[in-house]
Parts: sequence; C-alpha cells; structure tokens
Amino acid sequence: WARPVAALICALLPFIGSSTRYGAGADAAADSAPDAVLFWLRSGGRSTPRRGTGKLPSDVLSLVLALVPWPAQVAVLRGGSLATLWSADARLEPRTLHSRGSALVDIKFFPQGDRLVTASADGVVAVWSILVGQPLRLVRGHAPGSRIFEVQVFPDGDRIVSVAEDAGVVLWSARFGEILRRWTVGLGDAHRVVRVLPAGDGVITGVSSSPESAAAVWNTSAHTATRRLRQPRGRMRLLELAPGGSRVVTASARNAYIWRIDLGVLEREVVASEGGWIVSAAFAAGGSKLVASSSASLAAIWDVDTGGRA
Repeated sequence: WARPVAALICALLPFIGSSTRYGAGADAAADSAPDAVLFWLRSGGRSTPRRGTGKLPSDVLSLVLALVPWPAQVAVLRGGSLATLWSADARLEPRTLHSRGSALVDIKFFPQGDRLVTASADGVVAVWSILVGQPLRLVRGHAPGSRIFEVQVFPDGDRIVSVAEDAGVVLWSARFGEILRRWTVGLGDAHRVVRVLPAGDGVITGVSSSPESAAAVWNTSAHTATRRLRQPRGRMRLLELAPGGSRVVTASARNAYIWRIDLGVLEREVVASEGGWIVSAAFAAGGSKLVASSSASLAAIWDVDTGGRA
C-alpha cells in the first residue's frame, strides 16, 4: 500500500502545506524505487522525479523525509542498527550511520537540518551530527530494555519527546541530553505515536493495542492531560495532526475521526475506507482536506468541513 500512498502524495503536492516546503517555490516528497530513493520536486507548477545516488539497500524498513532547507534529504531506516541518508542533490553520496546498540526503530530530523535523532529497541535515544555522521550524545530515560516506539523533535530544536512500551512519555533536552520531564500515559496503556503541537507547549499521544485506548493532549510544563480523545468505535490505529495543530485525525479500521484539539470534541466522522482497512490518513490543503488510503490500494479525499468527498 505504500506505493499508492506515495503516488497520492506526489499528486497532491500543489495542495500540501508548509510541512513539505523546503525553499522558495519548491516542494518535495520521497519514495523508494526498487533500486534507489526517488525525490519528487515541484517548481513552477510541475512535479518531476529525481533519483538519489546509490543503490537502495534491500533491508529498508521506512523512509523519513527531512523538513529542512534545500537540498531536501531523506533518512532510510534499515534492518538492524543502520540508517542511510540520501540527498536530493545528486552530487552528494549517501551516508550510512552505524548505531552500536540495539536495532533502530525510529529516526527524525531536527528543523535546522544539521542533526537527527534516533530511537532504538533497547530504549536509547541518540542525537547525531549529520555532517560528522557520529552521535553527539546517547541518553536513557525509559525503563531498562523498554522499546521506544517513536521520537519527535520540537519546532525550536531544543527538545525531544519519546514514547515507549513502558507507557512512559519522556521530554529531553536536545542540547544537554538531560531529562526535563517524565510521566506515564496511565491506565496501564502504552501509546505508540506522539506528535508535537506547533506552538511547542504540548504534545498529543495515542494509538495502542488496547481497544479502549484514548489519545491524550499533554501540557508539557505540568505533564498533565488537558484533553482525552476516545473514539466511539474501534481500536485507534493512527493519529495525525493538521497544519496549525487545531485538529487531529484518528482512525479505526474503517472510519476516520476528526477532532478539535482545543475543545477536545469529535467534530466529524467519515467512512474513509470502502475496501480493506485504513493504513494512512493525513491533512492537506492547509488542513481543509483529509486524504486517506486503504490496504486495498484505494485512496480518497474528503472535505474536512462538510465530511463529503472533495
């Protein structure tokens, strides 16, 4: 299903907001071809593919597109403790990062584009220098051996947040590697997804194996849940923020739910999958459209305000 999703993203480049903009008049997306990383670049109203240098390894687990100034970069999470960086500038050769610990499970870029953060299966968070290709610091804040599900970097680049199977949420200082805050989701639940609110004053966590799980909006200063968003039906399978952070979408196998974060209320429910189950959903066109794709290689665009097909 990843291929139709990537193709859909490329088709929607004229509609996608600031999260994919890397310079004046240029948008970018990335996808994996059988033997390379493809960058889709838009300039002057046209989208054209550009092939990254080097051969794509066979042990690719996921692609992460860098939200950095030009040239756009992509991080390829590989099997074991390896990650490879590609650049849309074909003159730059791919670089491989070797983690000496457990397998890497997540990787994210800093907004400035000079560093990235990785999370490993044994609970280690590492901040890397992209230029040097070496870790600047290694830190632990979750329970020993606890698998980290996801990390995110705050817009200011000074803080990192992670969620792990110990049901913990840890807020880190990216500069000094110290723990700023640590709290648990509660109710014996472990959230697998974390997103940073654009203002930098809170995070939202969600998605777990529990059918009763609710997403939670957290004030990072007081580490208290200010809102809890519980789906009326089905286990929460995904969670994505809208541009600006005023809305969030969650989804069960068949339905997508659009929430107002400031009020903590369910604003709209749409049947987003007419075949298969929902595998991805994201906001586009500045948050006015919802794009959802299914395991049956089907995709649809919905109007957020009306709930109808766009």
